[in-house]
Amino acid sequence: MTSPLNFILRLPFLLALSILILNDHVWKYQFHNFITGKLSDFAGIFLVGILGIIVFPRFKKTILGLIGLGFIWWKSPYSQTAIDWYNTSALIPIGRVVDYGDLMALLMLPIAYVYTQKSRTSPTLSIKTPLLQRSLQFIILGISMLAFMATSPPRTIIECDKTYTFDYSLDELLQKINKIQSNYQDTIDTYINNYSLSTHIENANEIQPRGSDSIYYHVINYRKVDHTYYDENNDPYTETVTVPERYDTIYLKNDSIRLQYYNYQWIKRPFEPPFDCRWGTTTVLITGNSNKASIQVSSFRAGLCGDNNLNKKEKKAIRDFFLQDFEFILIDRL
Repeated sequence: MTSPLNFILRLPFLLALSILILNDHVWKYQFHNFITGKLSDFAGIFLVGILGIIVFPRFKKTILGLIGLGFIWWKSPYSQTAIDWYNTSALIPIGRVVDYGDLMALLMLPIAYVYTQKSRTSPTLSIKTPLLQRSLQFIILGISMLAFMATSPPRTIIECDKTYTFDYSLDELLQKINKIQSNYQDTIDTYINNYSLSTHIENANEIQPRGSDSIYYHVINYRKVDHTYYDENNDPYTETVTVPERYDTIYLKNDSIRLQYYNYQWIKRPFEPPFDCRWGTTTVLITGNSNKASIQVSSFRAGLCGDNNLNKKEKKAIRDFFLQDFEFILIDRL
């Protein structure tokens, strides 16, 4: 009987593992687009499905169903408490974006099932020495575990307290930001997509929890998704759920909102970043009224900017860079 561990020596598994590693540590920071945003989920779900079957070969359908449920929980706001608890003492911090569009990756679970049923036809690393083959299996298994844990490189969070005030109304400030976003779509992103900002919260038709707060959106269309689950008798059943597909507006609640703006590495700048800062996000609080408005920068989250053991001088250099960068991509245009 063929060992289930042989699955990880076959070409589809090795290809998916390579894609996961390259996308998480290279392609996301070079391209940062829709494809790189989804690719890791598709590769990762396929790999987790295979590994689940390796551990529980007699219960393939059941374990794949549990993996599917776990992924739905992981991509929901309900997993944030567990993530925060883990990151308080984790050597490798983890994180994820709440995006129900990522649930498309669940399509890889039936593919993983078919693969384990017919994998004998796949090209395999052929190693004649049994000891060497088993050693290679465990090495690849270890690499897979590290790849799952280090889905994104460590991020440096640097606190900041800088406020920019404007002698015009909050509505006018939002109009200016929206215009900048429409003219420089490769420069400024509100969260993940280019949403407009508005104070007319009465038009919101979608509310999503984010930490201790809620974000109000306007969804312009929904889509229905069929999810297949397995009952206690391992019989499949399907449930249809409606999920947002496309947003166009984020609304301010009580004339304020906390957002993240991306600092892209490929924007031409008259200054150079410290270390090898490939990307980052600037967390801001936008507030105002009919007479004046303000943007307060509260923190920066930098990716691939050294590690979490930076000294004060290095953190100051990163903070100064991202502050200068934020002024360059947004504040100077207002």
